[in-house]
Amino acid sequence: MRDQTPLDPLVPHDASADAVRDPRVGAGEDGFCEQLRIPMRAMQWAIYPGLLLLVVVFLAMRSLCPGNPWPLGLWCATAATIWIAIALHGRLRMGRAGEASQSRRLLRESKLLYALEGAVWGLLPWIVLGQCSIVGDALVVIVGAGVAASRMMLLVSLPSVFDLYMVVGGVVWIARAWDFREMPFHALAFVGLLYVLTLLFQARVYSRTLIETIRLRFANKALADELQGEIMAVEDARRRAEEANTAKTQFLAAASHDLRQPAQAQGLLLEVLSRTPLDDRQREILGHLRSTFNTSLEMLNTLLDFSCIEAGGLTTQRSDFPMQPLLDEIAIECAPQAQAKNLRHRFRPTDLVVHSDPNHVARILRNLVSNAIRYTETGGLLVTCRRRGGQAFVEVWDTGIGIAPEHHKEIFQEFQQLGNPERDHHKGLGLGLAIVKELTRLLGHELAICSRPGQGSRFRLVLPLGRDPHATSLPRPNSTPAARGARVLVVDDNAAIRVAMGRLLVTWGYHCDVADSLEEALACAEEAAPDVLISDYRLRGQTTGADVIRAIRALLGSPLPALLMTGDTDPTRIREARSTGITLLHKPIAPKELRTHLDAVLKAASGAQNRS
Repeated sequence: MRDQTPLDPLVPHDASADAVRDPRVGAGEDGFCEQLRIPMRAMQWAIYPGLLLLVVVFLAMRSLCPGNPWPLGLWCATAATIWIAIALHGRLRMGRAGEASQSRRLLRESKLLYALEGAVWGLLPWIVLGQCSIVGDALVVIVGAGVAASRMMLLVSLPSVFDLYMVVGGVVWIARAWDFREMPFHALAFVGLLYVLTLLFQARVYSRTLIETIRLRFANKALADELQGEIMAVEDARRRAEEANTAKTQFLAAASHDLRQPAQAQGLLLEVLSRTPLDDRQREILGHLRSTFNTSLEMLNTLLDFSCIEAGGLTTQRSDFPMQPLLDEIAIECAPQAQAKNLRHRFRPTDLVVHSDPNHVARILRNLVSNAIRYTETGGLLVTCRRRGGQAFVEVWDTGIGIAPEHHKEIFQEFQQLGNPERDHHKGLGLGLAIVKELTRLLGHELAICSRPGQGSRFRLVLPLGRDPHATSLPRPNSTPAARGARVLVVDDNAAIRVAMGRLLVTWGYHCDVADSLEEALACAEEAAPDVLISDYRLRGQTTGADVIRAIRALLGSPLPALLMTGDTDPTRIREARSTGITLLHKPIAPKELRTHLDAVLKAASGAQNRS
């Protein structure tokens, strides 16, 4: 049977250990243990004035009651012994007050000790009351009332112990007063009863206040511990999410090279195949192959470009450039898509020069135009570039399905597609607008959307105007006389790419040598000096394409024109490759773009030679 009363609210009754520790229920065992510790700590200091009080009472009563002093001395010794026992009990047992298994035992021991103290103080009137002068009787009453009040404050955290102390002491004290047959003592007994009841009531009020304070203290502590645990759990979840995101990024970066290699070889071989004699049926099949390859290539590039953006692998190279050549290029690229859906597509001419990264702006506009065509079934699209104050507003209009205002933010999240519940792969992966958002954030440009369901959409890209009105776009040269018959050395550790690149370059009119390592490349260069070098950046072992270019330039003693190609998306490796100052192409590169860059470096080298 548990030793507890309803006046000890923090003592658990019929609740489980888990329930009483729930801050929503109460402070539980922790709070109850604190209730026990409060009087134990207080008694360590109260013992000294208490013993002094006993000495004063003994001396005063001996002079006021000159009769037999031995009963009074024995009472004082007994009271002192009880107080010392209570103080020692507190000092020796306070360490165990924090143990839930000991708390109820300590409560029982405290009740016993304070019940004995109450009985001893109740015996004082039996020894001296009525046997002294009126001053002595008054002193007994005053001392008894004062000690009872002090015990109320001492035991305010343990109301059941104080109740027992007051009941035992009060009954013995009142019984002595009532034992006299005189009316004044009966009145004293009645006043004593009222005093006992008043102290019990006040103790109940004070106890509730103190216990509620203890309850709140431990409830707050429990909530703080719970909050700290939740913070640690959130921090751990965030750390795991960051680790998972880092692992994903590292995986995509590592897999990117291997994924792009076969795509690069396939694209080159399709180009080689298109330049061979084919009948109509074969050309139709080749067209389907190219269409399928372009779709898968677009998705692959989108996925890997997004992983590169997430990994922080993109940098900006800002310059002044005219918008018209870029718009012309995008118009030519999107024409087959628009014509396949019988859509009108117009690109209004502009003479504006803007300041930004031309490659990133081109990627943004390609994604916006491609997205407009993808979600437009009838009508068409319009691309404009107009001056508004000191800025250029580049807008892409379409007559497509439109987007509800509540979805305007959602469409810029990765892998989000509206109007594509069947996940048609021809509509992409849902990363195009996510890439647009990240690129505009990287460049610091403003992107706005205006769209409603059934009314089409308008995407607006705001670019700063350039300061150089004579800026020119990046050169897009055709094959030049200098390129015809030039010798190209291709260095790549992928056999399929070497074969495809060799055959494609031959069909373009170049002489081609291939090598899979630095040693083999040096051997080829010694046998026949190349006019231009194309090298993959990451080769076997620790060798890079930059190492190959430096070695062959040193062998030939001339600044050999060169191109670097890479399938990596790792930011560190990309920055390392760009730091060489050599043009860096990202696999899979379209044959047309490869030829453009190849002709450009040959033309630049030929021009430098002529000037010298």
